[in-house]
Amino acid sequence: MNYKQADALKIFKPRNVLIPVLISLVWVVWMVYSSWGDTQKKPITWDSHVFFWLGLTLVLLIIRMLAYMWRINILSDGQLKLKSSFQVITIWEFASAITPSVIGGTAVAMFILTKEKIKLGKSTAIVLVTAFLDELFFILFAPILLLTVGIPAMFPNHSNLFEPGNLLAKIDDSHLKFSFIIGYAILLLYTLLIAYGIFIKPTSVRNLLISIFKIRFLKKWSASAHKIGDDIVTASNALKNKKFSFWIKSFLATILAWLGRYLEANFVIIAFAGFGDQFVMFARSFVMWIIMMIPTTPGASGVAEGAFIALFKDMIMGMEGLIPFMWRGFSYFPYIILGIIILPKWIRRVYQVK
Repeated sequence: MNYKQADALKIFKPRNVLIPVLISLVWVVWMVYSSWGDTQKKPITWDSHVFFWLGLTLVLLIIRMLAYMWRINILSDGQLKLKSSFQVITIWEFASAITPSVIGGTAVAMFILTKEKIKLGKSTAIVLVTAFLDELFFILFAPILLLTVGIPAMFPNHSNLFEPGNLLAKIDDSHLKFSFIIGYAILLLYTLLIAYGIFIKPTSVRNLLISIFKIRFLKKWSASAHKIGDDIVTASNALKNKKFSFWIKSFLATILAWLGRYLEANFVIIAFAGFGDQFVMFARSFVMWIIMMIPTTPGASGVAEGAFIALFKDMIMGMEGLIPFMWRGFSYFPYIILGIIILPKWIRRVYQVK
């Protein structure tokens, strides 16, 4: 595989950065406008309670970043140190924030890692294992939350809480369940495929992919399927001798990172709307992130805000513009800002430009 500078870095064009940001801002402005005359609109008091919980949300952001840095340090066998880990994760997340789906940044990750002087085989393994661990977390935790919280609480029907004519009034629990099932099915199939390929029969998975994508209506994706098959074989060879502790530490870092992501919604809602059922909030965050993983808009912009309001409407009544914006302010916009700052520094470092 050939990762050219122009091909890898063109994703960071200003237009690609502005589009998802504008979509998010338009959503917020629309929500504020649509509820402008709403008698249920609540006044916001910027007191110590609000700043305390927003401060804790910032701590979660830092924990999430440190967890990702720890994981990539483990996956690179210590080759990526503190500064390199921070820059790699920042640019990786930046790429994810401006491409469709949360895992869209993996398209650029190989290039970033190879420029960090990590061999192609190990870079391939790191990218695949990162995706595998993230999706394994979802696959394992979904049944636990469904059994703990229950389907009605996890997939609420808030269509009656919106004004007639509101776009979100058309979204009920059946739509949320359908989106969740589609997202979960995609993640499950991908996780099983990667697991079987990495740990059991990589060559068989490669050959299967190539055969499937020889079908006429799938041929246009045959090159991508061929690349994924090759990547699985390469990753399997690089990972076959890893110790059990390697997988335990990597998955623990993954859990910490995603717990940080989920709890951000809890803390932002607590800051402005008060305490509610924390397990229900957490479970709905889980649903929201799986919906966001379905490739749609860049960085799931618009989809994320809409899913947040549809799932948490009963908890954020009167603050549908503010709370989703604040949540995105911690879960999304920091990577846009950091990416814009760090990308030029990383380019100067890896290309040794003064």
